[in-house]
Amino acid sequence: MITKWIAAAALLLASSAPALAEDCAERVARLHVWWYENPEPGIGHVVSETKGQPATDGEMHFVANGHYMLKQFVPAGGWYLTHDGTTWQSTDGGASWKKLYSFDQEDTWQKGLETVKQQASTVRNAVCGEDVIDGETVDTLEADMTNTINATYEIHDKYWVRRSDERAVRTETLTTGLGPDTFFTQTWTKAPDLTIPPAPQ
Repeated sequence: MITKWIAAAALLLASSAPALAEDCAERVARLHVWWYENPEPGIGHVVSETKGQPATDGEMHFVANGHYMLKQFVPAGGWYLTHDGTTWQSTDGGASWKKLYSFDQEDTWQKGLETVKQQASTVRNAVCGEDVIDGETVDTLEADMTNTINATYEIHDKYWVRRSDERAVRTETLTTGLGPDTFFTQTWTKAPDLTIPPAPQ
C-alpha cells in the first residue's frame, strides 16, 4: 500500500510540475518548420538586396499552399499567379494571363518541408529578446543555419514574432556562400479574407 501511495504521489508531482522551458534555439527550430507547415493568409512586402545588384521590391499575396500571387514593383514587372501546380504571368495588372509552367505541387511542397527541417536541424548562435512594432511588444529570435540540400550555403535569420499567435510580422534573412550575398526583408500583414484572381480558364 505504501509503495502504491509513493508511486501515486510521484505521478501527481510529475504531472503538476511545469514543463521544461523551451530554449531559444529550440524555439527558432520549431517555428522555422511550423510556419512552413501551417501558413496563414497574408500580404508580405518583400525587398531583396543582392550585393552588386539593384534592389528588388514586391508583394506576396498568400492565400494557401499552392495559391498565391507575386506582384513585382521594382524593377517594374509582371504579376505571377500560382494555383494548384501551375504558374501564370500577367503584364497588364491581371487583365490577361499567360501560362509559364506547371509543376508537381505535392512533390514541391514535400521537398520544401525536407529543406526547412534540414535547416532547422542546424540552428546555432540563437539569441532571443524583444522589440516594439507599431506599439506592440513582440519577441525577437535570431540565429544561424546551414542549408545542405541541393546547395550548401549559410543563413542568418532574424524574426519579429507576435506573442499572441507566434506569427512573424517581420523577417530578415542574409544568405551567404551561394553566389553574391543576398539580404531579404519581409514584413507581413494578416489577411484572413484575402482573395486573389482565380486561376485562368
